Amino acid sequence: MTTEGWGNVPAEVNAEVNAGESKEAFNARRDAELLEWRSLKEQAAFYTAQEKEARAKVTATLFPQATKGTQRYELGHGYKVKLVYGFTYTLGNKDLVDPATNEKIPVNKQVEELENAIAQLGNEGPFLADRLIKWKPELVEREYLALDKENPTHMEAKELIDAILTVKPASPQLTLEEPKAQ
Repeated sequence: MTTEGWGNVPAEVNAEVNAGESKEAFNARRDAELLEWRSLKEQAAFYTAQEKEARAKVTATLFPQATKGTQRYELGHGYKVKLVYGFTYTLGNKDLVDPATNEKIPVNKQVEELENAIAQLGNEGPFLADRLIKWKPELVEREYLALDKENPTHMEAKELIDAILTVKPASPQLTLEEPKAQ
């Protein structure tokens, strides 16, 4: 990154010049601070990506059958690796196309149609639609997972939801836990 073309200090920024500091010295200090900040920002992004990759490797090695919730792996001498694992639930398919018009259907429209379809499922339908869908739009995971498999209305609502539901693993969280003092 070059500092050429950044120019001299504009008149309104002169207040930032330290007492006794020339404009040239200020420009040099400013440029050094900006370059240091940019370098650190790039390093942080690099190491963040490296950490995420290493976390995924540790997760795959220690928890090959990771399940939703908290799990621990004993390392010995009181040390443990704790994994908090979950899923995110997303309503709507941004690539869903209307076969009649061959145009993409907006996610909000998909969710509105889903909510209306569930609301039409008899007496319990409006109540289910209200409990199952929050308007961000987000699926209310607890309510979705609590749908009664023996209840035909619940199962029909689940089928409607599943038609546009995307489920993907959330980013795992790892923590090294040190032994407790005895």
